[in-house]
Amino acid sequence: PPSVHSASYDGSLRALHASRSEWSLLYSSSDMEISAMALGPTGSVWLASNDGSAITFDERAGKVVQSPVALHSRKVNTLSVCCGRGHLLASAGSDNLVRVWDLRQLGAKAKGVAVHELPHSKSTQAAEWSPDGSSSLLTTCYDDRLRIFDGIHSAAPTERHAIKHCCQTGRWVVPFRATWSPAGDGVVVGGLRRTAELYAAAGGGRLGALSSELMTAIPSRNTCHPSGRAVACATNSGRIHVYR
Repeated sequence: PPSVHSASYDGSLRALHASRSEWSLLYSSSDMEISAMALGPTGSVWLASNDGSAITFDERAGKVVQSPVALHSRKVNTLSVCCGRGHLLASAGSDNLVRVWDLRQLGAKAKGVAVHELPHSKSTQAAEWSPDGSSSLLTTCYDDRLRIFDGIHSAAPTERHAIKHCCQTGRWVVPFRATWSPAGDGVVVGGLRRTAELYAAAGGGRLGALSSELMTAIPSRNTCHPSGRAVACATNSGRIHVYR
């Protein structure tokens, strides 16, 4: 089965077949600029666009099975499906909102009513569920705060704390998107001093930073190996640096 999926502003969704070392085109649209993607349960792929709408593509059926639904009034920056509760979808938008959706209800009949709406003071660049299954949500905002919300699956989600971190990447640097450590006990995010900053999820304190004389550009995108033994940092110069 495909091991890597990729979506693009050109309206295409592709899958990498690792065993054959080749890409296959799953979906293409001349009308949709895909700005965010999330893999859902049972072969479903959620695709969102610059106009704030989203569709569902069924990889098994090879077709779109969900008509466009409005998630935000402006560009959708990220989508994330909860690993602990697979029916929950989080979306972050340029309209200063993070919204949580119930995939079992999201559709034409439900008219796109969010389960929760988390207002932010500026554009939200990311919302990612914790990998430990706790349904905590990590958000990245241009107001220089990384926020962790708990109780998203309940009727009254609460903000655990806000981590102060400069997110003013400007026009020429890709916006930061904070991500979790594999155990959900830490946060990794790019730093303007060409570092990957590490914060504690429990108290929000800074734990340290990853840097190297070889990493000469800002690592706006970072991810951790599931084992927790490596961190990959993708920079704006088009290189990936691996720390172990």
